[in-house]
Amino acid sequence: MQSSKGRTAACQEMIMAVKRRRDNWALLLLEAIKETQEYVKLKMDPSASQEELERTGILVAGTNQRYHSGLTTSMKESLPCDSPFHFDVKLRQKFRLQSNQNSIIHECIITNDQLVFSDYVRNSLMINAINGNSNREIKLSGIPFKISLINDNDIAVSTYRKFIEIISINTGQVKKKIVASGRTGSISYQNNLMFADIGHQKIEVMNLTGEVIRSFIRPLKSTVLCLSSDTDSLFFSDALNNTVYCCDLNGSDRWKFTAEMMKSPTGVTTDGNGYVYVICYISNNVVVVSPDGKHHKELLTAKDGLRNPTGIYYDKPNDCLLVYNKRLCDVFLFSVKHLVKI
Repeated sequence: MQSSKGRTAACQEMIMAVKRRRDNWALLLLEAIKETQEYVKLKMDPSASQEELERTGILVAGTNQRYHSGLTTSMKESLPCDSPFHFDVKLRQKFRLQSNQNSIIHECIITNDQLVFSDYVRNSLMINAINGNSNREIKLSGIPFKISLINDNDIAVSTYRKFIEIISINTGQVKKKIVASGRTGSISYQNNLMFADIGHQKIEVMNLTGEVIRSFIRPLKSTVLCLSSDTDSLFFSDALNNTVYCCDLNGSDRWKFTAEMMKSPTGVTTDGNGYVYVICYISNNVVVVSPDGKHHKELLTAKDGLRNPTGIYYDKPNDCLLVYNKRLCDVFLFSVKHLVKI
């Protein structure tokens, strides 16, 4: 009965996801195949652990799940890397997000001591205090494809329609609609400019009135893509081709990065020193790439609790890395300290 419930819940989530995320069908297919293969393997394996059985839905999660509240990682010298830089990473906090069982959450950000998550199924933003104790919900006009921080109170939301909404976190009201020339996918806000993926064809750079300042052909052709911006660079993660791509703010090539340890990179964020943090759904890790794209380091792994992570955000003022696990709805906050700078 328990395994039947697990399979039913998994099927319901997959069906809802396919209906609502047609533009990301390829990534969803990869996820479904991987989850099915893992389910069958663990179902037939008598040595599978309690945690693995709960994670796949074969057993309903109980009260004996393995939390490591004291987890720390410091200067992971034993991890494969070719980098001359090192980090001291410590777990600041971990909690499980109290979301609806049919929720699908990928995007997350930190603003003004609040954690914001986008829920694709409920068409909403979920707001949690940074300690995880309280939460509330802001209903949206459509499916939140991507979100980007504007300021401490305002968040931009693309719903894969021909506009971007600016939402007040405090009131939940739509403060502004930015009209675009086509359906908006990934978005990123930087230095008073919005960078928007339009129709999987081009990147438009516009101000908050919707005036297009410039545009250029999108460097990656995959429909599964995450866009992030820094002060002088744009970063794209391509989950299908296991690639992170960097260009300048005008679309000129800078570098392209791929590594064997990086499988299905679904999100990318940057810190105040220009390092690029890549979250990988299938390899269950976070890989850090140097600003010039020449060096990399595996920062977090499944040993740190990552299970099909999808959300990542670097809070620059506090050097805090937010990571979200899709599989178990786990939220991690890591303190990050640079020990050596290039």
